[in-house]
Amino acid sequence: MSLFQRGKERGLPSSRSFFWKLIRFSLGKQWFYGRKAGRAACFLLAQFVWAFQALASTPCPPALVQVLEDDQLLPSILSSVGRAQKEVWVATYHFKAGGHPRSAPDRLAQELIRAAKKGVQVHVLMERPEDPISDQAKENNRTANLLKRGGVNIYWDSPRRRSHMKAVVVDGRFAVVGSHNLTKGGLKDNHELSLSVDSPCVAERIVGYLKRVAREGGNPVP
Repeated sequence: MSLFQRGKERGLPSSRSFFWKLIRFSLGKQWFYGRKAGRAACFLLAQFVWAFQALASTPCPPALVQVLEDDQLLPSILSSVGRAQKEVWVATYHFKAGGHPRSAPDRLAQELIRAAKKGVQVHVLMERPEDPISDQAKENNRTANLLKRGGVNIYWDSPRRRSHMKAVVVDGRFAVVGSHNLTKGGLKDNHELSLSVDSPCVAERIVGYLKRVAREGGNPVP
C-alpha cells in the first residue's frame, strides 16, 4: 500500500499535488538559494512523510463486534444491505447464485440488486479462477452476469494472484469479514465463522484494500 493510499483510507488531508509541490520547493530552494536552504526544505519534507506514515498506520479504536456462526451470516448481511443508503462493497472467492431463486446465495444476490435499483452504489469484487472452465469459474461468471443485469458493479481480481477474502462493507461503517463463501454450503450447510464490526475506521480500511485489489485486476474503480 502506498503512503498516500493509507492516508486516504484514514481520511487524512493528503494530496499528491502537495507532495510534489513540496519536492519542487525543496529542489528550488537548493537551486536558487544554495544547499543549506535546500537541505532545510528536504528535512521538512522528511518530517512530513514521517508524520503522515505514523498517522496512516494508527490502529482503529475499539468497536462493537458480533460473532456470526454458521448460518447466522446471511440474515445479518441481508438486513445490512436492505438498510444501505449509499454504498455496498462485497468481496468473495466463490459466489454461486442463479440456480434457485430461494437459495441462500440467490437471496443475497437479489438483495444486492434491489439495493442497486434504489440508487445504492453496489460493488462486487470476485475471484477470477485459474481454470476458466472450472465449476467455480462458471458459477462466478453466472452470478456476475446476473448482478450486472441488475445494475451491480462487478470487478474481477488479477489472474496473477488468488483473492480468497470474504468481506461485506455497508455505508462505510458496517463490515463483515470471515470464512463464509457465498454459496449454499458457505451460507447454510458448513461450519463457518465471521465477525461483524461496527466501525467506520475498519470499514474504510477494508474498502481501501478491496479497491486496491480491484485496480490490480485492471478495473476502473471510483
